[in-house]
Amino acid sequence: MIPIAAILKIKSIFSQKVIKKIIFITIILWTLVALIWVLSTQLRPRADQRYVLDAASRMAKGDMSAFEEGNYIHIYPNQSGIILFFHICVLVLGNYNYIAIQILNILAMLIS
Repeated sequence: MIPIAAILKIKSIFSQKVIKKIIFITIILWTLVALIWVLSTQLRPRADQRYVLDAASRMAKGDMSAFEEGNYIHIYPNQSGIILFFHICVLVLGNYNYIAIQILNILAMLIS
């Protein structure tokens, strides 16, 4: 209830043009912070993230063994969608280019 009241108060104080500027500046600042975070930390994929990226990289080379019985995707079929996305990223951006994938994630968050 409080956020709605705050939004209504802000709308009564500022014009529509000023509100759009505030939103635009906030988006720009958030994007810069996210880019700085990704580029400065350069966190490598680990655990499930690494297994998914490994499977996508092997798929790009024609190795579909991750789907065989007892292997990662056979055990965790819910990861198939993200593996397909990573497979496309590997084909377009190069093998193990996890920084580019993280930047794509920032763009996806902006779009959403």
